Amino acid sequence: MDTKRILGMFNAPKEKRYKSFCVQAADTEEVWLMQDEADVPVFQQDSICVWPDKAFISMYRADTIPVMLEVHDFIDACSARIEEQDFIIHVFPNTKDSCDVPASQLLESINEELELVE
Repeated sequence: MDTKRILGMFNAPKEKRYKSFCVQAADTEEVWLMQDEADVPVFQQDSICVWPDKAFISMYRADTIPVMLEVHDFIDACSARIEEQDFIIHVFPNTKDSCDVPASQLLESINEELELVE
């Protein structure tokens, strides 16, 4: 992805970033997450943030560990945590805001996009 496109997506309104995340996650079958501490699994962190590409994580915060999950593994991990309680996922945050949605809503959006490409 070229720099101009990356910057454009990173600075887009949060609703557009949300839609872009869902489409790209379905297309590439990748979800990128941020791991704050190496010894704390991503889905045990208090705050879960997701991006469609590794490049956006370093733009958001350079001092973190990027973690890629295959989209179906991401769905499975979220579904397992939702069984205990639905939780908020911060979708495609930038330095200004993020689209904060219940995990169940995000999974529904991703699955809708997956149905279009599979």
